[in-house]
Amino acid sequence: MAQCRTETIKLKVEKRQVEDCLSALLHTILFYRSTCKMTCRKEGTYTFGALGMEDVECDYVNCTYVRCSSESLCASLTSQVKSFVDQLNSKADAQTAQVCLQFLEKPKSSSWFGGQPACWEEWVISFNIVNLSNERERQAYREDVGRDLAAAMQQISTTILNVSYVPDIPRTAETLDSVFDTAFEDVMPYLNKVLCSIDGENSATVGGQLSRFLRGTFKYQP
Repeated sequence: MAQCRTETIKLKVEKRQVEDCLSALLHTILFYRSTCKMTCRKEGTYTFGALGMEDVECDYVNCTYVRCSSESLCASLTSQVKSFVDQLNSKADAQTAQVCLQFLEKPKSSSWFGGQPACWEEWVISFNIVNLSNERERQAYREDVGRDLAAAMQQISTTILNVSYVPDIPRTAETLDSVFDTAFEDVMPYLNKVLCSIDGENSATVGGQLSRFLRGTFKYQP
């Protein structure tokens, strides 16, 4: 198991831009950290399905991003991003927010890492919240944040395409879920969990039952 690699992205945004930016960044990361649905024919041999992509325009930022065209994955991510944004909007004076996306690998033996999944890559997305006084400033800021967001997505692409470690594909169908989420019909993202905080305080868990999100749980750590 390689040491966990950490990448950091920092953006200054209006509150209303957080949903656009967070969705764009998470979808961009997952675009590179997902694979087509695999079916094991025999040990170590797989057939691959097809997975499309689609462009999405942001509402409050002058930027377009690409995401996997998986309805179930998009619905799950959208629901959880909105829950985080609702938490942020409930804090009128919030100045910072942070989301940490961790990719995990289940140990081959229960004796490794105490049987707990180990993190092999994490992305820390930090937002500084700004308040603008008029619509003219907001329109100009759409452009500014759009450039910063595009640069961040380019950072993601460059980094992921040049990394030296991702977990090996397991050799059997029974062990695929040690590396991938096998529950989606048309896509297999790498296992992960997401941790969030607002103004340096870990947020409460959203909702009574959380949606499954990449086999890990998209949750606000208590």
